[in-house]
Formats: sequence, C-alpha cells, structure tokens
Amino acid sequence: MARIIRTTEHTVTANVPYHYICENCRKRNDQVAVFNGCASETLGSSYQHASGTLGVESVRDLNDYIQKTNEGLQECVKQLCSQKSGDPKQNVFSTFLFPFSNAVCVYCGKKPTWSGSELTGEPQPSKKNSRKGCLIPVAGFVLAILLFVIAMLITTSGNKGPVADIIGFSGFGALFAGIVFYIIYRRRNRKSGKFRVEPGMNSAQINPDCFPIMDLQNINQPVPVPDEDKLAVPAEITIIRDSAAYLNGVIGSFRLNDKEIGKLMNGQNLLTTTHRKHNVLYVTGINKFNSDMTTDFKPLVFAVESGTHAEIHFKSGKFLPDACTGMDIIGF
Repeated sequence: MARIIRTTEHTVTANVPYHYICENCRKRNDQVAVFNGCASETLGSSYQHASGTLGVESVRDLNDYIQKTNEGLQECVKQLCSQKSGDPKQNVFSTFLFPFSNAVCVYCGKKPTWSGSELTGEPQPSKKNSRKGCLIPVAGFVLAILLFVIAMLITTSGNKGPVADIIGFSGFGALFAGIVFYIIYRRRNRKSGKFRVEPGMNSAQINPDCFPIMDLQNINQPVPVPDEDKLAVPAEITIIRDSAAYLNGVIGSFRLNDKEIGKLMNGQNLLTTTHRKHNVLYVTGINKFNSDMTTDFKPLVFAVESGTHAEIHFKSGKFLPDACTGMDIIGF
C-alpha cells in the first residue's frame, strides 16, 4: 500500500508601520510594509494529526523576519552613511529593502531611490559598455559572413587551394570569438551590478532619514495621518474595474494607504472612504486562476478634497487616469 504524505502550512501576516523622508519633496511619509511568517509540517500518513504548533511557529518565523529586517537595515544604512565610497553587500541590502519595494511618496508620487533597480542586484552598465557588449559580437558575426563569402568566391572561381580553407576557418573563428566574448561580457556585467556610493550622489542615498525606519511599537496599528493632511469630512471613493478581455477571470486585491479595502473581479466595483487628502491606491496582488502567480501593478497617487466623491477606473492591469473623476492625480 502506498504511503500517504501530507504537508500542512500555516501563514500569518503583520502590517509594520515605517516612515521615511522623501528625497524629492522632503516630506515625511508614514506607510506600512507587509511581512509574512510561515511554518509547515509534513506528516507520513493521513491518519496522523497535526501537532498544533504551526501557529506558534509561524508567528515565531514572522517575528524573526521582522527583527532581522530591522537590524539588518539599520546596519546597512549605518555602513552607507559612514563612508564616502565603497561597496555595501549588495544582495544583503536588497533583501532588507524588499518589504519596502512598493514605497511611493503620497505627496509627489515619486519612488525613493533605494527602491529603484540599482538595489535589485541587476547590472547597471553604462551606455558605452552596453554598446560595446553588443557591437563586438555583431562585428564578429559580420566578419564571419564576409570571410565565408570570400572563401566561397575563391572556391567557385576554380582556385581550390589552401587559401580558401584558411579564410573559411577564419570565419568560423571570428564567429566563435564573438559568441565567447558576449558570454564572458554578460557574466562579468552581472558580477559588477552593485550599489556604489560615489561622491556627489543624491543625498537620499547617504541620509539615514531617507531610508525606511520601522516602528515596531505599533505593529498592526493604523498609520498616523499628519494634521495638515486630515480631511474635515471623509471623502468617498468608488473603485471600478472595467470589463476587459485581458486578465478576465483574474481577481485583484486593492489596498488604500495602509488598509486592505477588498477584491474586485472583472466588471465589479467597490465603495470606500478616506480620511486623508493625499492617498495611494495599490493593487497588491493578482491571483490568476487561484495559482501562486502574483503580479503587482504601479500604484495610483492622488489627492481629494473634504467631503467629495471620487471615481477611480482600473482596466486590463492598469489605472485609467483620463477616466478618473473628483481627484487630482499626482502620479501612477
């Protein structure tokens, strides 16, 4: 009889408040980062019962993740601010910044520098190096074709000597050299893709206040709204997901500022309210056909006035600013 193996998983989530100073408009942003903790247990038979400790283990995993992120982020920022140039540990720094990668300023709509592509571990070659990496393989390919044509012309002319063979082999050599150079160039380029602190860089990259600062004392508490950004009367917002063939049947989860407000299928809409003037609407995840595939879309940054009603349209994986009404769109 075949042995039955059953795996049980338990996941917990926490909204951790954090703040940073926008490097562009110099205003403080109070936002939340979503952290997940997970624990699993594999049982050798369907008759076995779960130990009942998965909930405790998942919470412990969540707390460890939050604590390590906080400590690691502080250490990396301290390392950056204590030097004028150098190489922080790129992959480690990117890991600590990952929970805050969807940050966007609610006042100017711009993403902070530390959430950009230079912190993802991907190479950032200069235009000169990029052009060099493409032109040399192309030149090798063109040279190879040219040598092949010359060798063929020599052969068809009746001169069946060693010259044609030498030119033909040279063509193969040029083609092979171009391919090898391209492979080596790409590998070296990946290794050189690091975040460097150079003299004259944007002050946000060396100013600790412009990096995420976690507020661990108020986990799962509402994010504070500055007095100057509070509305005297809450504004109503209707989010409409217009029908479309693209992503039809895909469920979208929406988050306004720090609050999950609901999910929308194709052609549905929902009503919510906001107590602040400047807002960010996120599409936090798209679960396609109940699979594990998720897609995050660019958020919509907008401002509303006290007691007004705004209408937001979302279609085919993007916001439609021209169809939105009752608001001032800052960025999307």
